[in-house]
Parts: sequence; C-alpha cells; structure tokens
Amino acid sequence: MNRLEKFRYIRNIRRRNRLAVVLSFLLLFSGILVADSSMNRLMNRESGPGMVYMAPYGDTHYYIRFLNEDIYINVKYIKEDIKKLKNWLSGIF
Repeated sequence: MNRLEKFRYIRNIRRRNRLAVVLSFLLLFSGILVADSSMNRLMNRESGPGMVYMAPYGDTHYYIRFLNEDIYINVKYIKEDIKKLKNWLSGIF
C-alpha cells in the first residue's frame, strides 16, 4: 500500500467513524424524544414532549420546567433592554 492509498484509507475510516457517532447521537436523542412524548401523553394527556416546558407566567415572568425542576425567570429587565436597543437603532436608522 503506497502513501496515497494509506491516507485515503485513513480519511475513509475517519469519515465512517464521524458518521457512526452522529447517527448514534441522532438515534439516542430521537429515542429520548419519543419516550418522553409518549410518557407525557400517558401521564398528563398532553401531546408533545414534556421534558422542557416553557410558558409565560404573568406579564414579566416566564415559567420553565426542565426535568421536573421549576424555574421562574424575570424578563422585565430583558424587555427594557430590548426597548432601549430598539430606540437606539431607530435613532440611528
């Protein structure tokens, strides 16, 4: 096996390994998604995945549930910053 064939063989092996890793992660995440959505449908009678859930909670808060852990985020300051950015950009353009 000469040098060109050797490096071509190494490139092909690396490509196959990358493809195998990507397909493994794709299969893993799709399995998790299917199991989560079916459990959510059976337990809560809601369609769709329930591992991550996000909904507004009042005017200035968001409620996020990730793996049954509740997180409340205050978005009041983020809204104020976006409003300031819009005013600044409208003044420029």
